[in-house]
Amino acid sequence: MCGDLYPQFEYSVWHPNRKHSPINKTVLASVSGSICGWNSIEEPPCKNRFYSLGVRAALWQLRDTPGFHIAKRVPSMGQSMAESEFCFAPTGAGYGKRNVMSTTVGCIPVIISDHVTQPYEPFLDWNEFGVWIPESDVKDTEVILRGLTPQIKKAKMEKLYCAARHLAFTTVYGGLFEGDTGEFDAVATLVHILRTRKRHPGVPDHKLMEVDPEFADFMACKPHSFPTAGAGSAGSAEAVQPSAPPLPLAGITNKVRKTIDDDAYPKRTVTTAQWIRAAIGGHAGQGKGGGGSPDGQAWTPPSHLCLFNIREVLYAPHDAPDLPERAINESMRPGQCMPRNGYRIGVFPPGGSIMCPPTGPITKCERNV
Repeated sequence: MCGDLYPQFEYSVWHPNRKHSPINKTVLASVSGSICGWNSIEEPPCKNRFYSLGVRAALWQLRDTPGFHIAKRVPSMGQSMAESEFCFAPTGAGYGKRNVMSTTVGCIPVIISDHVTQPYEPFLDWNEFGVWIPESDVKDTEVILRGLTPQIKKAKMEKLYCAARHLAFTTVYGGLFEGDTGEFDAVATLVHILRTRKRHPGVPDHKLMEVDPEFADFMACKPHSFPTAGAGSAGSAEAVQPSAPPLPLAGITNKVRKTIDDDAYPKRTVTTAQWIRAAIGGHAGQGKGGGGSPDGQAWTPPSHLCLFNIREVLYAPHDAPDLPERAINESMRPGQCMPRNGYRIGVFPPGGSIMCPPTGPITKCERNV
């Protein structure tokens, strides 16, 4: 719910205060927070290679790139996000909450977390209003973000406004959007999901909107008309170039195939540099034609990021005995199962991990990274 950060949401580009103090987006992409460990000031190379699955350490490599703001601390995370076009939403020691924060303040979320379920997925398509980059394509992050055209970004911002209303508990904490009645807020969304499941027993979640048009309209925030003025609200979905090819499915791009995600989220899509090039004619990341930098700085050749977790992390059966890290390093080759509690902070229940599938603890050797 991000209740502790709710005051930060007043920086939302759709907040009533924006009538008198609009937000100017001056940064292409940003993220702030610990890089190598929870509440840590350590900088890469990180001692804990598995914190954030290596994503935060990879993004740290963009800190001196024009248009990017990568910092360990900022005075106001909400303001920093609102002033950015894109906001990275990596995991941390656990699930993370920047996905909800960035969406609520009006910053297009960038997800780089294979096999991590996002809020209200599959009812919300996070690659439709955000940018879901496969971990295997993290090196192309800058190319992808600079390659998104103004038309594509406008279409995402329109859908982002609806998604933000579904994620915000406005009926609990108060309104965040100009003229919002709370009819589509997170509480209402949860009730609609439960009611729709009851109407259609046995129907998989990813098919509920197909069989229930009323639920589909609710998730699309209909019949509400989207705002057309002010920072962040723009355009219509029709502005997307019609020649853009279909987005690739996550199951095709994931490093690990045939996971539980393939059944739970068969329609999950991702954004890759290859798709960007096909959508805009092969000019991804090449200056102003590829999105450029909103702060007006000169374009530089795109960075090629690398993830720092040099071993694959595998979790063993939930009832397997624990092993000390020394024994793991000495006796287990890369690709073997890690113990059930390996690299797991204490607040998680025994047998679980920060990468458990949505059905619960892993009961067999399952590759997750």
